[in-house]
Amino acid sequence: IPVDFVHAPAAQKPGKDADAQTLAEFRQAKQDKALPRVAARRLAVLRSAMDEDGQQNRALWSVVDGGYTNRTFIKNLPPRTGTIGRIRADAKLYHLPEHAIGKLGRKPSYGVRAPTPEALRQNSDVPWQRVEAFAAGKHHAFKIKTLGPVRWRPAGEQDLLLMVIAPLGYRLSKQGKLLYRKPAYLICTDVNAGLEELLQAY
Repeated sequence: IPVDFVHAPAAQKPGKDADAQTLAEFRQAKQDKALPRVAARRLAVLRSAMDEDGQQNRALWSVVDGGYTNRTFIKNLPPRTGTIGRIRADAKLYHLPEHAIGKLGRKPSYGVRAPTPEALRQNSDVPWQRVEAFAAGKHHAFKIKTLGPVRWRPAGEQDLLLMVIAPLGYRLSKQGKLLYRKPAYLICTDVNAGLEELLQAY
């Protein structure tokens, strides 16, 4: 199992009297030391180590929260490396563009607007699918909806799969009131991955 730990301190902010060059260096260091950028670099190191070990055909997955589901992280993922990450409920997604035959000019990268993750959750015309996964000590039947392939501008011209997970009910005691967690909105960079595999990884 690939494991990696790296010290990732934030850039030290200069004092109020810092000159223009010092401020420029700070801004550059802040970008270089941003956690999504550091994470992408470390994944590249892990991917390279796996390839050198003869594991070129083995997929490398990362499961991240919303702080890493952004342009800096997704656009810098190494080859044969996928990610599953949280996305905002109101994220602006797009269907794939339709390429008209014989049409001149630059081909569009994005099609018409797709439903937001929250809109997909509330759409009664899209049925829920039941997918099992092991979590919190036992197997659960999760309700999920998917939409894909779609595109998201921070990820560029990359096909993504949107997955919405319905809130899971739980009780603090056997006779307690049924409570619900919040829904989860995820995107995955591998649109062909199995839903059970994606859900279990998350």
